[in-house]
Amino acid sequence: IALEVFGQTGASVTSTGSISATSATGTATGILAQTVYGNATIDSSSGLSITSGYNAVGLSAISTNGDASASGSGFTQVIGHGGISHVIEAYSVNGNATASNNGFNLSGAYNGRAIGVPATRDNGTASASNNGYMQIIAKGDSSNYATAILAKTYNGDASASNSDTAQAYSSHGVGIGMKVDAAGGDALATNTGLVVGQNFLLA
Repeated sequence: IALEVFGQTGASVTSTGSISATSATGTATGILAQTVYGNATIDSSSGLSITSGYNAVGLSAISTNGDASASGSGFTQVIGHGGISHVIEAYSVNGNATASNNGFNLSGAYNGRAIGVPATRDNGTASASNNGYMQIIAKGDSSNYATAILAKTYNGDASASNSDTAQAYSSHGVGIGMKVDAAGGDALATNTGLVVGQNFLLA
């Protein structure tokens, strides 16, 4: 982990410098903000370079009983091998989760799953957005999927939006440009730009 903050009642990171993290066999994470009872917030305009032999994570904001928000506006490259690659993620158990890409994002996974902007929460609202350029690629078997924008909640509303370019490609699995999943509420998707989801075999 290049930069990590933990606060019992809140965690916040603002980053403008370069961030790099590498792991041979474990999880490589650029910026991690975690909290139990408050809000977790990441606002990064940093250039991110994350490479791992397993899981790779660019920005990760996690809260148990508050809101989680992660926003990236720099050049981002997150590459994993065999695990998951999450580029800009926000997760909350009992609060709102918001994730957004406003920069240039080229990321993916080899023999793994890749998601560009995932906002996930258990009880509340999940919102994911792309306002920049994003290309997410997964190379492997049929279980290795690529998703550019994901908003998912198990008990609440979920929304996703794209105003620029969001592309997801998978070599043998599913490529999804934008996905909204609201198990216990309303789902809303808005696109005013270009969204692409493609399987290489069907191209």
